[in-house]
Amino acid sequence: MEYVVVGGGEWGCHHTSLLLRAMSNGKLEPGTVCVVDRDPVCRATLQYGDEPLFRFTNSEWVPFLVAYMSEPPIPIAGQIVPSPHAPHLFLDWLEGYVRLQHPEARLTRMPFRAELSLPYQYEDADRNLYLSAAAWECPVSCREPRICPAIRARRTWELEDIIRSRAQSESSPSQPLVWRTQYVCPGVATVPVASLLEGASQVLQQPGRAGRAAVATVSACHGVVGLVEYELTGGAGRCA
Repeated sequence: MEYVVVGGGEWGCHHTSLLLRAMSNGKLEPGTVCVVDRDPVCRATLQYGDEPLFRFTNSEWVPFLVAYMSEPPIPIAGQIVPSPHAPHLFLDWLEGYVRLQHPEARLTRMPFRAELSLPYQYEDADRNLYLSAAAWECPVSCREPRICPAIRARRTWELEDIIRSRAQSESSPSQPLVWRTQYVCPGVATVPVASLLEGASQVLQQPGRAGRAAVATVSACHGVVGLVEYELTGGAGRCA
């Protein structure tokens, strides 16, 4: 098992410390923690460089992830630990991964303009829509219980369901491709490599080799979604 921590700064160190602690006290299956950062002397290398379960990769995030999930042996059991303040990392990865398989593919990012009626919606310069189903500030370590600690009542929403429903109900419907984070230990949520590759295969195997996907990474309450139109050209691609 390997946990890939995105970023070697404050959040990367926070996630690394929690993963190593959970492994040492038997609450998490032993494995390696790979931290990815473009700074070769980032905070994580200074703080955890002597840990036997720790390894560091000096790289930009998206190129690393594209190679990590493309070059054999592919770590199917791996888990990616995204930073809560990263850009739309897995949409960026998906675009890079698809272009690796199909170098002549055409991908166009578009705004996701479905009516969501959520208390927080913010569109960035890259047309990614950041969302929250909560109208209050949530603790980063929240485990998303059915009884929401903020309102002390049953949580009646799942952001994944909201995005899937709206994506499919539009006048020009899009294929919902939603990656849901899962908690592996207190304070750490991951997206499995297997789930990411399964989602990418839905694009690569789309009938007609063209389509439009609403790509999202979400927890129960928070997330980001972007719309991408794609056309796979130039034959069957580099890789299976």
